[in-house]
Amino acid sequence: MPAYSGRGRPKIHGQQFRLNEPQSWWKPKQTLESIEPKLGKIRLKRWDDLHFRGSPKHPMTLILVERLETVTGRLNSQPLWLVWVGIQMPSLAEIWQLYLRRFALEHWYRLAKQTLHWTVPKLSTKRTVRTME
Repeated sequence: MPAYSGRGRPKIHGQQFRLNEPQSWWKPKQTLESIEPKLGKIRLKRWDDLHFRGSPKHPMTLILVERLETVTGRLNSQPLWLVWVGIQMPSLAEIWQLYLRRFALEHWYRLAKQTLHWTVPKLSTKRTVRTME
């Protein structure tokens, strides 16, 4: 963002960052490439101090996860965008390991909900009571 010129209101928004337009991205602050046994080659990129237009006082870190190569031979994955909002940002290697752990936990919760029938609709039906005469 250019320095304040002294005229008018100071700018609070910088250059736009559009997720689906790679030409609008600037150089990431950090890049990490990793080879995962089950997923293949992964690249993570990190951009700091971004914000949504409606909340310029709440900075966030944006992380892009891309699969570059695959173990299975089929590469049909979309890029994964993650957002970090917090006081201290862990390293990209830590974030990737935490995300992999979170992914496994979410599947466990989904399985538990299905097993406990938490996802089954609860239909209200009229019950008729029959008495013996």
